[in-house]
Amino acid sequence: MACAWRRFATYNSWEGLFYYLGAILTQTEDKEVHFKYIEAAAKVGNLQEVERVTREDTHFDPERVRDFLKEARLPDQRPLINVCDRCDAARGLRRTPPSRQRA
Repeated sequence: MACAWRRFATYNSWEGLFYYLGAILTQTEDKEVHFKYIEAAAKVGNLQEVERVTREDTHFDPERVRDFLKEARLPDQRPLINVCDRCDAARGLRRTPPSRQRA
């Protein structure tokens, strides 16, 4: 099972990865699988699924997903809010203004 989804990832076949992992997501607790599913859903533009998984799923590394979502800069920030709410990382959403950064 691991080899099949890694092939999709190797070739950046985000749509194939999205559909493949979507079929096995409920059968595994592998954090890497859950992260790749969230990543693939974001890459194919299925923001409703990204929002649903970040709201309902418990088998992903919140810090890793939070960092990915911050970099992805999705038009809908609910997935990022869900993750930060879950891991109590609201501080991760803020940016320090340049005038307050330490030298």
